[in-house]
Amino acid sequence: MAPTYLYPAWISSTLNVFQLTINLISLPLVVILLYVLVRDRTYTGSFFSIYKIGLTYDLISLIVIPIIGSLATRGHLLPESFMETQLYLIIYNFFNYAMHFCQSITNTLICINRAAAVLVPKSYDKLWNTRFLLPCCFIGQFGAGCLAGASSLRFEMYLLKYDSGGGRFPMVVVSPEIQRFFTQIFVKDVVLCLNMIGIYSVVVWKFRSTMTGGTPGGSLLCIAVVVVAWEAIVCIFYWNLFVGELDFDRDFRMQYVVYYCLVTFYSGVPTYLLLVFYKPIRLHAIEAVLNIFEIQRKSSTTSVGSDAKVARARSPLIDDLSMYEDSICIILLNCMENLILNYWLDR
Repeated sequence: MAPTYLYPAWISSTLNVFQLTINLISLPLVVILLYVLVRDRTYTGSFFSIYKIGLTYDLISLIVIPIIGSLATRGHLLPESFMETQLYLIIYNFFNYAMHFCQSITNTLICINRAAAVLVPKSYDKLWNTRFLLPCCFIGQFGAGCLAGASSLRFEMYLLKYDSGGGRFPMVVVSPEIQRFFTQIFVKDVVLCLNMIGIYSVVVWKFRSTMTGGTPGGSLLCIAVVVVAWEAIVCIFYWNLFVGELDFDRDFRMQYVVYYCLVTFYSGVPTYLLLVFYKPIRLHAIEAVLNIFEIQRKSSTTSVGSDAKVARARSPLIDDLSMYEDSICIILLNCMENLILNYWLDR
């Protein structure tokens, strides 16, 4: 039985509720965005192909992690008899490492793709729109994720239980082999993070004079900073929990719930970035939601005339939303980018 003297149970419970709330907000947004990208033929090309694959992994993570992770560890959904089996521990560890590996590779591919688009625009199509490059990248990404997940299954696993406030967490038996495995995962994360920092730094340096508020360069800088920051936060957390001080006698409840929060944010960030910085997709996502309500209204109405009114009412609403964003949201974003980017570029 694990020690229960470090963290009050209510703190981890509160953070767990917060994490699940963010998950419930992010999950439908990922579904809507993925639906828009797949349905609209405007969003083709290598960048959006990579983004669609990345959103698929984000969607799987947002669905699986609460079921086998945050909710299950709090005593919901899954019975304890199943959680104590090796099958549950295998499922948890496999998805835990495989999804994160695939997501981090997606961020790296997007980084390389955007760098190629702005640094070598004349060769971009020749490089990225070939028949075999993207399929090979996706097969390699999936294979690397499966390999990372399968590598975590060779260690002895058990279910860690807490009496005070409950909590059941999948753990591995401490050994020199597991320490080496944690170090390898950490090194992989650091290498990918440093690669993204280096690539984005080259792009920022080359286009530093054009990176002002409201420009594609300014948006690219903001996206780069957010993505690299989250990668760095994950690296720091992983070092603190599994590499720097590997203490299996600590109270793990807080670490686990913070980890689930990081996974949820990490899986939702690509969706939020695309919705915030790419206005056409944002408007198409709003239109897709309105179409759902429109279909529901049509199904409850038998009059052809009322159907026509609904159809005519949709377009002005989209226009109003566009004008609203131009007058408020975009202006606020431009002001924030001008303040931050101009201060940074002047130094």
